[in-house]
Amino acid sequence: MAEAATTTSNNNLPRFLFGGAFTCVFPQEFQNVSFFREIPDNQEVFSHIVTDQSIIFELIQYEDTPDDQIAQLHFQELAAANDASISTVVSVDSIPTEPGIMDDCSAIWLLTGQQAIAKFNEPDSELVEVYLAVFRLVQFQTDMLVTLNNPSLISQLGLFREVVRSLRLVDPSIFGETKFSI
Repeated sequence: MAEAATTTSNNNLPRFLFGGAFTCVFPQEFQNVSFFREIPDNQEVFSHIVTDQSIIFELIQYEDTPDDQIAQLHFQELAAANDASISTVVSVDSIPTEPGIMDDCSAIWLLTGQQAIAKFNEPDSELVEVYLAVFRLVQFQTDMLVTLNNPSLISQLGLFREVVRSLRLVDPSIFGETKFSI
């Protein structure tokens, strides 16, 4: 379960994710969904209190897929899971790994796309802008996905980049004792 720390400027709030194993900063208007419904242990989900925006952090099994194709693979898996009637990739960019930004990552990929999704089994789909970051944690045999779903189609790329750049692995023991060779 995520907890909050001290508030920063611009209504951003540092969050502790996965029992404190990660930290990340994003607007305090995003509330922890686990207070309202059950969330799988490998996910942290936050929903904006006014808009339908959501931020999802997910730890999944490492995919043996080339780095330059991993974001598209996870985006298509997300589209299939959402039963998206439309799934379009707008852009895919590599984010340079630099000190202080998830130091344990071998690669970070950022995808911007759109999916037409029917929410809560409603008959009509709505177009949702999807921002997806994939953090490759090869030594832990894990891909970490960070997804911002934005149904308003007002660009939130700046917000999403801020979330991605603030993510930190604080406690590698979340992955157990075994480290894999890179």
